[in-house]
Amino acid sequence: MTTTPRPNDWQTTVRERLLSRAGSEDWSALWPEVVRIRLDVLSSISGVSDEQAAWKPEAGDWSIAETVRHLLPSSAGVISIIEELAAGRVPGADTPYDSPGDLTAHEVTPEFDGSFELLRAALRDDAISFAALPGRLPADPDLDRTFPHMYFGELPARAWFAFQRIHDGAHLSQLRAIIGNDRYPR
Repeated sequence: MTTTPRPNDWQTTVRERLLSRAGSEDWSALWPEVVRIRLDVLSSISGVSDEQAAWKPEAGDWSIAETVRHLLPSSAGVISIIEELAAGRVPGADTPYDSPGDLTAHEVTPEFDGSFELLRAALRDDAISFAALPGRLPADPDLDRTFPHMYFGELPARAWFAFQRIHDGAHLSQLRAIIGNDRYPR
């Protein structure tokens, strides 16, 4: 029998904030923050070279390229979850974040082929898709159906939308730390 681990204080705090915002704010109120943080991510990697994208502060750390390679499938998974929930359907079992402790969305392919411009363009295209998401949802979206997040438990579609800001914000901090490292190639 698998049991869900007891959430930490930060998980409870974030979950409560996500649920509160999802319950009190509509898509258009959440949209500017979600889109702004992704634009900040894109801005932070503007002008990053292939060499810089592949550089790691420490052997076990992620590079900028690996961080972007994580953001892409994670974001696609969240888009899928939101679309399915809003349509009143249960997201598929192959969806990232499908159970507490499932790290599918946290895996990243360690290899980097050196074409960072392609990764940056893919992230830009994903940002455009994510920004347009509220306009693609049903006129009367299901706001009650939920899907479990591995850290924050059962979340409805708008909470998943708000979650993307938190997720991107964490990785924006990671990207800024990499770029701000004294050993980062200039």
